[in-house]
Amino acid sequence: MTQLHKFGGSSLANAECFRRVATILKEHSDSHDLVVVSAAGSTTNNLLKWLGALEKDGRVAHEILLELRAYQNQLIEELLPQQLAEPLQEKLNGELAELGAALTPLSEAEKAAVLGHGEVWSSRLLSALLNHQDMESVALDSRDFLRAEMGTQPEIDRGLSWPLIKAVLAQHPHCRKVITGFMAQNSQGQTVLLGRNGSDYSATIIGALAEANKVTIWSDVAGVYSADPRVVSDACLLPLLRLDEANELARLAAPVLHSRTLQPVAQSAMDLELRCSHQPEFGSTRIERVLASGRGAKIVTSLDDVNLIELTVAHSHDFEALEPQVLSVLNKAQLAPLAYESQLDNRCIRLAYTDELLPGVIACIEFILEWV
Repeated sequence: MTQLHKFGGSSLANAECFRRVATILKEHSDSHDLVVVSAAGSTTNNLLKWLGALEKDGRVAHEILLELRAYQNQLIEELLPQQLAEPLQEKLNGELAELGAALTPLSEAEKAAVLGHGEVWSSRLLSALLNHQDMESVALDSRDFLRAEMGTQPEIDRGLSWPLIKAVLAQHPHCRKVITGFMAQNSQGQTVLLGRNGSDYSATIIGALAEANKVTIWSDVAGVYSADPRVVSDACLLPLLRLDEANELARLAAPVLHSRTLQPVAQSAMDLELRCSHQPEFGSTRIERVLASGRGAKIVTSLDDVNLIELTVAHSHDFEALEPQVLSVLNKAQLAPLAYESQLDNRCIRLAYTDELLPGVIACIEFILEWV
């Protein structure tokens, strides 16, 4: 039985977190299992800050790189003996030197490659730590086998990716594979970022392609609660969630789940479990294919910030023809709205979205309107 374990940035925030992850893998994984990792702590956010500063203030950009270097070097030094740390530090310093020599403006593909460094550093360091603790492992770059084209919500091409991942995994049959999350590669050899919750999505799609029996997503929460425990004091952890319930919760933009993460689960025989890396014994939520019990609602969820897009169609256009066209394009781009309303008498379409999807939605609608 093959399992995949995914660890987010908060699970890798410092040396203690890395050691905890190594302990989890020692206790909960087998020698041939897969591991997918995010960038450690706030690494990706700092790389974003560096990209923003690069075109505005070279001094600030240089200071951000120094902070990144110090943070990553500290992780390496605290986790590995000197003879194992030095090769990783040499690679890190070389990569940061290349970033420091970058010339502006950077293309979107070049920016994506910059943002992927954090996952590479996490994969390399965790693999080295596991080897140091006598758990044989290898660091793998997901861009070597995941294929996708750029878009608002890039989707992995399973047909192209499947033979590639099979070939890569066959080269390492008897060790843990520590794989970068969050990114793929397009037909031009460029880095493609998988967007918000891209690491969780890459974990379940890799699990499906590798025919894993189970994916466990480890984060800073134990799973799905009946309500937000920060707001509702007696909210309880749900040990079991039906797949259809999980899909509806993800559709409503609950932070613990994302609809793209669940797609590979729904399309395979794979099980999914959510657990807390900081307190592995605290409990978990299993997402399974079971029949509805008919007991009514079990979760209350809410969103603080929701945007309403109102699209009014001029009388010169066919409203009844345009409406399904808009919805079809949005669904194909994986941008289905949280809520939707159509008023034929007012020739009006209303769509509700969270902040992170808003730019992509507006771009899609503008594209449609250019062709009508």
